[in-house]
This record gives sequence, structure tokens and C-alpha cells, in this order.
Amino acid sequence: MEIYFPYFYVDQNDLEEFDQISKGKYTTGLGQQQMGFCSDNEDINSLCLTVVSSLMEKHHIDYSQIGKCSNDGSGRKSMAFLVRLLHLCLWLPTEV
Repeated sequence: MEIYFPYFYVDQNDLEEFDQISKGKYTTGLGQQQMGFCSDNEDINSLCLTVVSSLMEKHHIDYSQIGKCSNDGSGRKSMAFLVRLLHLCLWLPTEV
């Protein structure tokens, strides 16, 4: 298993104050202490590629050893499709 946390985050106590909502809505109600977010040069695709690439390198797995690549996203179907399509780029032959 591999996980990646974005470098930037917002403290949820500060966000509650900024949003002028009741104290504890994010921290107690949702159980969040911090909310990570990407910089302007990152997106869902770069995050996913970073995680997959890191996982493969750490465990010394060659892409040819993978029989199936599955993406079970909880987001919109179109976004899950694009992420899956991008992951397929990892399995393309590096030699032309």
C-alpha cells in the first residue's frame, strides 16, 4: 500500500473561523483536523502517478508483472475513467 499527502494543508479550526461557522463543525462534526490540497502544478492525475510509481519502485516490481490495473474511484465516472486511462500510460513500452 502506498499513500501520498499533499504538502499544503488548511487547519480546520482556522477554516471554521474563516467560514464564520460554528466551532466544531469540521473538527468535531466531520472529524477533520487538517484538509490537504494540491498546489497549482498538481492534480488528481499527478498524485495518482506519483503513488503508483513510488509503489512500484519501493517493491521492485516491473510493470510487465502486473496483469490487471483497477481503479475504484468514489468520484464521478468520467474522472475515474481519465485517471485509469492515464495510468495505462505507465504500462506503455518505453522503447519506440
